Amino acid sequence: MNLALKDIDLDVLPMMTCLRELKIKQCEKLKIVFSTSIIRCLPQLLTLRIEECNELKHIIEDDLKNTTKTCFPKLNTLVVVKCNKLKYVFPMSICKELPELHILMIREADELEEIFVSEGDDHKVEIPNLKVVVFENLPSLYHDQGIQFQAVKYRFILNCPKLSLVSASTADFENDFSGLYGGKFGYGTHSIQYF
Repeated sequence: MNLALKDIDLDVLPMMTCLRELKIKQCEKLKIVFSTSIIRCLPQLLTLRIEECNELKHIIEDDLKNTTKTCFPKLNTLVVVKCNKLKYVFPMSICKELPELHILMIREADELEEIFVSEGDDHKVEIPNLKVVVFENLPSLYHDQGIQFQAVKYRFILNCPKLSLVSASTADFENDFSGLYGGKFGYGTHSIQYF
């Protein structure tokens, strides 16, 4: 596998048996996060956070035909922040393999046009356990994929002029989200930067 990595340090982890949380931040030259061969090695991944990767073009390499099924079967939380060259988050085939995704947060991605890019005639997106959607400052994002976000209980949409989804009110979102997750993320209008 050619990862083109500079450094990965996993030190003094005697009980570690799998990677559950991955945070990638300020990797200025990173263009692809995962090759299709790597995603097969992450079945226990629960949280993926990618931020301030200005050259990022794909989270999964642009090899849609060879993408493995059930890439992230336990992924619960996906956060993407300030990745301005990213055009889409995942290929459409991946969205069908996110059975445990509860939180989807995308912020400040100027060129993002779609959440899931279609590989053909299949435009229907269903993520059965998605509970929270946060889209903020996404000027190019448009909604024409049949994504079932109307069933999502908590939506926070801000500065997404091409998106037709209706956001929950800020007060309701703050109170409900805080109650649902016990304030764990410190979420709210004043702490949106933290999430």
